[in-house]
Amino acid sequence: MEDIIEIKQRNITIEKKDILKILNYKKEDIIFLSGSLIEGMNNKLSKGMGNKLSDIDVFILSGNINEINKSLLDYDRAHIKTQFKRLYGVSIDIEIYSKPVVLDLMNQLNIYNFSDNIRTFNILKMPKGFDLFKFTSFIHRFLNGIPIWNEDGFNEVKTGFNQKNYFKLMTRISINNVDINYEDVIGNIENKQFEVAVNVARSILLETMKAYIFYMKTSLDRDKWIPIKLKNLAEHDEEACKVYRKFKNLYFEEKLDNEKSLRINAEKIIDFSNEIINKIGQDGEM
Repeated sequence: MEDIIEIKQRNITIEKKDILKILNYKKEDIIFLSGSLIEGMNNKLSKGMGNKLSDIDVFILSGNINEINKSLLDYDRAHIKTQFKRLYGVSIDIEIYSKPVVLDLMNQLNIYNFSDNIRTFNILKMPKGFDLFKFTSFIHRFLNGIPIWNEDGFNEVKTGFNQKNYFKLMTRISINNVDINYEDVIGNIENKQFEVAVNVARSILLETMKAYIFYMKTSLDRDKWIPIKLKNLAEHDEEACKVYRKFKNLYFEEKLDNEKSLRINAEKIIDFSNEIINKIGQDGEM
């Protein structure tokens, strides 16, 4: 494990020992860096993420989260604690997760059989104060993280995690969100509320692209990174290149200055969304 991490976007060099000095942890805990700065330098499909104003995110999987002194915390929730500190003149966001809770949820996802009919949002038994978004966001950060303490423990958890099930879950979540909004677009087109139809259609387009990104075994936890993820995929895959170009043409279309152009844009988005989701379904990812 390297002792120094260079973050070019912030023009700083991080010494792991300096970060560990400002943390509260025990020997069996797992600590890793993640967030857009780390992901942007650690994954070729995340190239371009992070900027000179981005924070450094530190994650701790704590064996006994309830032993942490509450006076040291900025936010104190049931299974997640948060601290804000500064180092190298940079904001350090520290999120401390209950290790038993996270490992239990990961194991639930590891063994889940997607052949049943349980709604996607209900497949995991979440403890009180925890939700699916918090868990999947953590998983995204974990998969793109760099360990700075207990690297063996980090690698053991990562190796044992069923990433295939994670990508299938996230693909399904986005497709469910498309389904929820589909009739809203159609209804607004029929009612000639074309601005509203385009607005909802763009939400569908983003969710469709998220489904495609996860289908391509690439992780994501913020909509703002969708164009970058698609662009990076496009550099390595011919089909993804076509999807990226179509997405840009539809989402950033300029000539939406009358009812006809608005209606056509909304309808094109729906057609494109159906095309992508049908492909995902044909490949058995739904």
